[in-house]
Amino acid sequence: MSYSIDFRGKVISTREGLSIRETAKQFRIGPASVSRWINQIESKASTTRELLANQVYGDQATFRSDAS
Repeated sequence: MSYSIDFRGKVISTREGLSIRETAKQFRIGPASVSRWINQIESKASTTRELLANQVYGDQATFRSDAS
């Protein structure tokens, strides 16, 4: 079963203060789904941070070779 993006957002936004299991139980979905959705959001944020860092500091490989 595929859940809508709106539903996923609602689950993630109401998670504050609750464990993954508690959140899953509240919405009657599997805890693996909640965990996966959280990880997808965090990985996108990580990728965005890396892209911004590359824009500000340039290519990391170039930055490392200059530091040596």
